[in-house]
Amino acid sequence: MALRIHFTSVISAKLSDEVKTSDDAYQNLLDATKENENLTMHHSNLEVQIDTLRWINSVLWNNITILTEENYQMMQENHTLWAKMQQIKEQINQMKTEIQKLRAENQQLRGYQVTTPGPNWTYSKVYVRKKRQTEPCQAGWLHFQSKCYLICSRDSPDQKTWQAARDDCREKDADLVVIQSPEEQDFICSSSAAGFGVDGFWISLRVEGGSWKWLNGNDLTENYWIRPPADNQNCAIAVKDTRGWRAESCDVRNEWVCEKDALPN
Repeated sequence: MALRIHFTSVISAKLSDEVKTSDDAYQNLLDATKENENLTMHHSNLEVQIDTLRWINSVLWNNITILTEENYQMMQENHTLWAKMQQIKEQINQMKTEIQKLRAENQQLRGYQVTTPGPNWTYSKVYVRKKRQTEPCQAGWLHFQSKCYLICSRDSPDQKTWQAARDDCREKDADLVVIQSPEEQDFICSSSAAGFGVDGFWISLRVEGGSWKWLNGNDLTENYWIRPPADNQNCAIAVKDTRGWRAESCDVRNEWVCEKDALPN
């Protein structure tokens, strides 16, 4: 009897252990099933995100393709505009050259009178002879009081430094203008038609020996400064719109006004 009870106890203990083991295995199975469901859901979410990213990437590539095409078209248009601009610049330069030639021919014609040969001449050419100058100023120069003035923006497409402008005037038997009265100052500013991007003309006023002097040696007594000159600005220009003067570096390029005595009447 005792032996039966012992075996019964042993068998009960083993069954209890097996039941516990079975319960643990079942719980592990439940946990694994739940984890698998979570992984499946996470995988599904990842696939959705991947599909979304693929769609966004497709949209971005489409936009890049469109922008690339637009950029290429803009480059083509810019190239065409650049070529047209170069053509316009060449045409402007040609027009400037033609204008200078016409001005030179006009001045030459003003200094000559045309005559035709008499009936005894055997050639049908047109002959010219020099006409005696009777005007106080030569062709192209402006007359005011006892002086003749040449506004060099009308005769030259270039701009020059102060010294180069003076050299140009001296080649014309003149010099940069010396302004000696308010009336002359008003005449210079009224007669000067500045070119594109130019608002002033060199005059003969510059710093010499630490003070402002005219090329004729006179000290500056009456001035029309728009603003006080700076230390590194040693030459002066007449500013058209303000009818005043402005000091600038002598190496700056500007247009200029030449002056010389008028011929007596």
